[in-house]
Amino acid sequence: MSEILIGMAPEMAPHLDKAGVALLSGMLLGQDEGVIAAMEKEGLRFLERFEDGRWVSLVLTR
Repeated sequence: MSEILIGMAPEMAPHLDKAGVALLSGMLLGQDEGVIAAMEKEGLRFLERFEDGRWVSLVLTR
């Protein structure tokens, strides 16, 4: 799933409103760093990480 989210970063970032929040989920623990890097490269800002066992969700904003 992380590969899909990384690939979506250039298309997703421009569609997020300046006050918008993106909640990304479905990543396994350890895959989140690549997703965060891809989203930050496109201008999003990492806010928070939630872990549930081996699953990770991320909160990002513009």
